[in-house]
Amino acid sequence: MKLPTLFLGALLSAAAAFATEAPVLVSPVGGMEITDVATYFQWHPVAGCTNFEIQIAREATFSDLVKTKRTVNKGYHKNLYFPKDILPPGAYCWRVRALAAHQSGPWSETRTLKVNAEHPVLPQVVRAITPTTPLFLMRSRAWDPLKHTEHVQEIIPPGLERVIIVDDLALASGRVFERAQKYQELGLDFVLWNNRCQVSLATLEYLFQQFSHCIGTAEGEHFDGITWERGPEGNLAELDFVHRAWTLCAKYGRFYFFADGDAGSYRWPNFVTRDREYFEKYRRNIVPMFKTTKGDLALHSYGAVQGLMAAGLAENCGTWVDEWIWPECGFAKLGEVIPEQARWANRRKVGTKQCPWVYDIQMWLIGIASGSTVFHLESAHQWTPDGSASKNYPRFFLPFVKAVVEHQLLPSRAAFLDSIRLAVRPDPELMKGKHQKQYTGGYAFLRDLYAVQAPGDQELIPNNSRYGIVCLLPPGTTNLAGRTRVLEQRDLLDPARAVQLFNAAYPQRFTGDAFMWECDGTVIVTDSNENQDVPQKFAMPFERGLVRSLGGVIGVHEYVIGKIARDGNSFWFQTNGEDPDRALDIALTCARKPDVNIEPPSAVQQTAWDETSKTLKLRLSHQTGAVEVALR
Repeated sequence: MKLPTLFLGALLSAAAAFATEAPVLVSPVGGMEITDVATYFQWHPVAGCTNFEIQIAREATFSDLVKTKRTVNKGYHKNLYFPKDILPPGAYCWRVRALAAHQSGPWSETRTLKVNAEHPVLPQVVRAITPTTPLFLMRSRAWDPLKHTEHVQEIIPPGLERVIIVDDLALASGRVFERAQKYQELGLDFVLWNNRCQVSLATLEYLFQQFSHCIGTAEGEHFDGITWERGPEGNLAELDFVHRAWTLCAKYGRFYFFADGDAGSYRWPNFVTRDREYFEKYRRNIVPMFKTTKGDLALHSYGAVQGLMAAGLAENCGTWVDEWIWPECGFAKLGEVIPEQARWANRRKVGTKQCPWVYDIQMWLIGIASGSTVFHLESAHQWTPDGSASKNYPRFFLPFVKAVVEHQLLPSRAAFLDSIRLAVRPDPELMKGKHQKQYTGGYAFLRDLYAVQAPGDQELIPNNSRYGIVCLLPPGTTNLAGRTRVLEQRDLLDPARAVQLFNAAYPQRFTGDAFMWECDGTVIVTDSNENQDVPQKFAMPFERGLVRSLGGVIGVHEYVIGKIARDGNSFWFQTNGEDPDRALDIALTCARKPDVNIEPPSAVQQTAWDETSKTLKLRLSHQTGAVEVALR
């Protein structure tokens, strides 16, 4: 068969171009000294190649080869070599060339590196994360800090530089060190986004060595890959990467924000059972987070992540909100649910566009109720390419972040742990099998406790909040401090018996249909309907102080979060809602007529004080966004 002249010419031209192109090395940086666990090599792609060959030697002539490897160049293994075995301590040279069919391209430059095994684990972390010093990680998909810095104080106002942390998506794809240098100059803390282990551990270590404002790495969705994703040498590459990254973070006192959800089986308890030793060793560095990419059994994941913190296997836990949850759950427009067989097409069609902004904040609210001190926003829209705030950012997210910090809305760790009356110790035998998006079998008790009505991937806010978020401990947990009583999962196989035990431990405090929670003076109210436009009543009595009760009607995608002063003599709250044309009706009974300040004043549609019942009634508009009310 004779090839067409044009086609043959194109092939010869491509082959000629390929034959002259050498790979450009990325990591490790030339002359770098790395910790042995950071053994990971990476380079830029070469057009037309099928795979690569890497050589690692003890000297520059490559006559004393330690390793020569033809790499796999597909999936998550493109343009890299992540060896199964770490390099022993010593000095090395390395180089790479591209391969195509029977052709070999020219070798890259030769780089040197040193490997050590003596770097100790630091006993402290680079900064404190506590209920009074929480973190809000903001995914940056578009902003290029190398081009635009004029709006930094708009998106990260003064005083929030160590609260709002840039999670830079582009750090993983190029110009990583230049961008890191810019964040360093701006005085902004940042983390390296590193999905599915695609960034070299040596790059991560270099950032830790050179940039004090790099506080760690944030990544997620590992539960699939760490069980099946095999590397080019037959190892479980993703699991090896995670273990080595945890160790590397600990050696530099950095954080590893590890986020995932429960897709298919009860993965958090199983995962922690297998890796308990790592969690015990690196409890300061690993921050487990429930990631809402998939809503499958979200209420189980909230409880399991909380359980890690409660059991002392993690110093902090968190909530990572991802707007993909909206189409993943089958939600579309308000009140509309897409059949499961059509969800993928709907996801591809509308993506995250129909997810309400306040729904992200509602997920953070449930995170607060489950002990979170770290919050992530994986949004595509809060910051624009020039680094300014998009319309939703000052309307929803920034006021909420400011309120959490300025009014110390996260309960103290002692108060939160003391509020857990019952915790459940799972049984590994009862965690086997698929849940099919339903709370069945060994976890059927959660269905009744939370009054779950829809499939388990569409219930992310409890319909019954009497017990807060049920704490699900890691298997093997022996006891907890304070007044928490540990129940065996086997004792809860009868859901009616579980309800009886939990009712006895948690007396009924509130009335109404909404989600209501109070701990250490922090008050939360939000509509428990994820996507149904059904207003809900709420009534919350308080034991003492100026405000004796809080009540009213709250609508879908609307919330109230407040703080009772420790002396009880004042009460502050913030409210916001997705629909600017709706208003919140709220009533507060008080010991006396309070002094009231409402910002902005234009939000007040109605205010009335009834001296006989000592009740203040307010109607507050969300036309301009968040409304803040202070009573003294």
